[in-house]
Amino acid sequence: MKFWPSIFLIVSAIYMVSVFARVWEYAERGQVRWASNCDFANFTFLTVDVANSRCGRECLNNWGCTHFTARLRNCTLKRNMDQINDTDTAPSLGQDCGFIAGRSNQNINPSLLLSNIKDF
Repeated sequence: MKFWPSIFLIVSAIYMVSVFARVWEYAERGQVRWASNCDFANFTFLTVDVANSRCGRECLNNWGCTHFTARLRNCTLKRNMDQINDTDTAPSLGQDCGFIAGRSNQNINPSLLLSNIKDF
């Protein structure tokens, strides 16, 4: 019965690794949600040349934009009225992605920490 603790540790490690939830940061008074190292694939309708830190605001100012991806001054505006799941969000180093709260069926984190509010 010496192997039971080892089995328990292996099973616990599998459960910890398989659970993933993206943590969204807040900007523009909570209207923009964004995260680092991600990419919303597809649904592109416009690409604009603005700093990454202004991409969320660019999306917010464009009524057709629901989601965005920013990398190297390429702000890619996207439109998808449905929710883009974390499993559909490809990890991409150096790239940010986000969405506009209330413009789609995107799941919004229930808690808003004031320390997470930034201009983006």
